[in-house]
Amino acid sequence: MMHELHERLAQVSEILITLAGSPIPSQQFQVLADYAGLVVPYDFLAFCLVDEDSEGYFIFPLAGGARDAVPERPYTLSEGIVGRILRHRRSEIIPDLALDPNATPDLEGVLRGFGLGAALILPIRQEQKVLGALYFAAQSPTTYTASDLQIGRLLAAGMASSLESARYYQRLADERSTLAAVLTSTQDGVLVVNEAGVVLLANPAFEQMMGLTPGVLAGRRLVEKVTDPGLLSLFEHDQQAMEVSLPDGRTAQAGAARVITDFGEFVGWTAVLRDITLLKELEQMKNDFVATVSHDLKNPINAITLAAEFLDKAGPLNPKQIDLQRRILQTGQYMDELVTDLLDLGKIQAGLDLQLASFDLVALIHEALFSLETAAERKEQEVKTWLPERLMITADERRLKQVLLNLMGNAIKYTPLRGKICIKVVADVGKVSVMVQDDGMGIPPQDLPYIFDKFYRVQTEETKGIRGTGLGLAIARSIVEAHHGRMWVDSTPGAGSTFTFLLPVSGGA
Repeated sequence: MMHELHERLAQVSEILITLAGSPIPSQQFQVLADYAGLVVPYDFLAFCLVDEDSEGYFIFPLAGGARDAVPERPYTLSEGIVGRILRHRRSEIIPDLALDPNATPDLEGVLRGFGLGAALILPIRQEQKVLGALYFAAQSPTTYTASDLQIGRLLAAGMASSLESARYYQRLADERSTLAAVLTSTQDGVLVVNEAGVVLLANPAFEQMMGLTPGVLAGRRLVEKVTDPGLLSLFEHDQQAMEVSLPDGRTAQAGAARVITDFGEFVGWTAVLRDITLLKELEQMKNDFVATVSHDLKNPINAITLAAEFLDKAGPLNPKQIDLQRRILQTGQYMDELVTDLLDLGKIQAGLDLQLASFDLVALIHEALFSLETAAERKEQEVKTWLPERLMITADERRLKQVLLNLMGNAIKYTPLRGKICIKVVADVGKVSVMVQDDGMGIPPQDLPYIFDKFYRVQTEETKGIRGTGLGLAIARSIVEAHHGRMWVDSTPGAGSTFTFLLPVSGGA
């Protein structure tokens, strides 16, 4: 007897292994139909599946002569012996189906017609959730034993685990299929790399942008196939946007973000590349037009300003005329600043204006701070610096001072009375970064993507009275990019902003 039980348990182990190896429920049911009879005697076997939508169950006959005679219909949980088993969540041996008060004509009545009198019914549970039940029936006078009950419970537990795995597998397969369809259809290049720089995913659009053979990136380190320094540097900072030159001459806008699991685990980065070649061409046409118009406006604006300055030379002006003269001069000054900035921006973006020379960046920062000292003192602001004693770099000193004056001037303008401003320089091998931090009003999240655009100004109640052309940050970023550097901003409304620009330096800093 004990030897027979050992043999049955060994066969159960083989059945459970076979069940676990199949992620498809129909195959799992076939395994039960083929092998369950080796460990639990039956003349009829059915799988009863709980339907969560109808709060009932269905009976699917798997084997036995009565399988074709059982009607296909939904059952309620209050109906039949199976309903009782599912409600109470416990296994039962039914010695005589004819005597059970919950027997139904549709199932037990059919089984009795085929000479089946005893049954073993076992709920299939996943933790507290009941998925269904296994229904074994045999000819009278067979009575199921306690060993059959234990063996049946093992089969039910294995079936529960296999069904749950099948559900997860199907869900994963559906999500993977949807993701693959989306990534294949999109015109944007999508790239995912892990922490070691190994490519986990690269869609066809990305491979086409990089001029690579389809499938060549998967499982390879990104640096083995992609050499563009701009794209590779994208992963040095999170969620930074930059322009990347593609091998075929097109231009793409790229952005990267960290990939974090629901458990807070960092698994790598994802990057998205969007072809903006047409937008760049349109922008260039617009820039050429603006530069031409700006150049033609310079002389008329100077003539108007000069004429306004000489109005009082022709004779005394009444108060109304004095006010009009003041308005003309203010408008003329604003227009002159705007045209000057536009012409400046055109020169910088055309690359015609850089005069590279070696100079001390720290001394230049002190010089810029000295120029703004009065403005900071007027607002009683505290200005701190974290600077090395000396830092020699090669760049356009005049243009870099323009960047510093813009960032520091903005920090003073947008920081309230008695606020704090900090200028910090960090030197590393091959690069130097300059940070201008304030605890001012900050930038709303919806404005951050456009803060470096030409003519863009944050429109809030706090910024209403602050004067500007909306070109300062665009000019500053263009100067930094002309030096093959990058500029970005981190900001929290009400807590301040940190503008950072990074410049490459030859031979280290």
